[in-house]
Amino acid sequence: MHVEHKLIIRPARETDSPAIAALIDSLVPHILAAPDAPAAEAFMASISPGAIAGYIRNPDYRYLLGFIGETLVGAAAIRDDSHLYHLFVDAQFQRRGIATALWAQLRDTAIAAGNTGAFTVNSSINAIAAYSRLGFVAMGDVQHKNGLQFQPMRLATER
Repeated sequence: MHVEHKLIIRPARETDSPAIAALIDSLVPHILAAPDAPAAEAFMASISPGAIAGYIRNPDYRYLLGFIGETLVGAAAIRDDSHLYHLFVDAQFQRRGIATALWAQLRDTAIAAGNTGAFTVNSSINAIAAYSRLGFVAMGDVQHKNGLQFQPMRLATER
């Protein structure tokens, strides 16, 4: 695991929501089999700048961003200090430890806030290996909802 020395992690601000939406949108071809399909509309709406600004405002979410210089290279959010809701890294910056660093900060903050170490994520099919490297394991069958195909996963850490 190699994290760029210049990686800066900070909380997201509402004004970051267009950049976050653009980052996620750039990864949609890896997430959705058919981004233009009617079934994908709900997912696409959930990653709009307005929706992301709503997550950032919502006290049930913690949203972090990773920057190298002025470039947004990663975004991560956790809901209710237990469900990893978003974890996206720009394709040009993947496999450099950015996702690991964002996840570690979210996880540690959630545990400090009272989480006992149990976390869940709904992994896109293409990200299962990445979440497995973070210690998540598949639970149940692959699910299909809102144009997404995803694998529910969980992580149970020792406390």
